[in-house]
Amino acid sequence: MTERMHIHIGETEIYLSADRKFRPAAENAVREARQIIEEKIASDPFFGVTYDPCKPLKGDTELICRMCSASVSAGVGPMASVAGAVAAHVAERLAEAGCRHAVVDNGGDISVMTDRGATVKIYSGNDSTDGMGFKIPDTDGKIIGVCSSSGRIGHSVSLGNSDISTVFSGDPVLSDACATALGNMISDVSDLQTAAETVCRIRGVRGCFAMIDGSTVFCGDLPEFVLLEKHV
Repeated sequence: MTERMHIHIGETEIYLSADRKFRPAAENAVREARQIIEEKIASDPFFGVTYDPCKPLKGDTELICRMCSASVSAGVGPMASVAGAVAAHVAERLAEAGCRHAVVDNGGDISVMTDRGATVKIYSGNDSTDGMGFKIPDTDGKIIGVCSSSGRIGHSVSLGNSDISTVFSGDPVLSDACATALGNMISDVSDLQTAAETVCRIRGVRGCFAMIDGSTVFCGDLPEFVLLEKHV
């Protein structure tokens, strides 16, 4: 039976929707991902602070190489994809453990793997997005990334001013990096369309959504947009 679980390890806070029996595997995956990233930063401090794209070094693990590849594709620093990287690692370990339905939400950077569909709600801290979401269909065993950036809420760095910038792709690492890139491009309403079209041209990106001051843009191949019951 699917349950919503809170996993808090170090600075990582994940909300996991999955069968409770997979919780130990998820916790182990969080620790593993954190160790990989912490060891990389310890050996290469530049990796942890640069806002510029970063190529992998000889001996880097697969997860670090994916973060570097995403940074190059999106034109951002590798740590722009750190939350998506952890979420991806958790979902991949759960799949290896036999899980077929999991929604791994790492602070708005989400890995989705579902055999029954799932709805991802948009949250920007703004009443205008309360009740908005995307209906994700059966992913046929694949993991997709639904990652968001905001210039107005959260701890992550954004150089823009969007309420929310969300990117869909087949890799949560890429989605996270591109969500940061999308958010960075949006300072006001006039930036929405060009920013969305630019990000949708990045190889691997399926589609994106962004909002600023009540104006929205939808671009690319997006899941069904749905209106949900608003919070009271």
